[in-house]
Amino acid sequence: MDTMQDTLKKALSDSGLSGYELERQTGVNRLSIGRFMRGTNGLSMAQAQMLADFFGLALLPVKTKRTRKGD
Repeated sequence: MDTMQDTLKKALSDSGLSGYELERQTGVNRLSIGRFMRGTNGLSMAQAQMLADFFGLALLPVKTKRTRKGD
């Protein structure tokens, strides 16, 4: 299963839109988008939601199995 990060990166890349155009249309700063695409920074949940809405994607919580230290 792809992660939210993988899915958003693919949508951003496939869009072919410039960082400027994405910023203009989504309200997410183009520098933040660039850093996210390079993997140097993440996005806030608000930014991720704005991009997901723009691309018609849904952000869904995923339950993960927690492990205790020492297990």
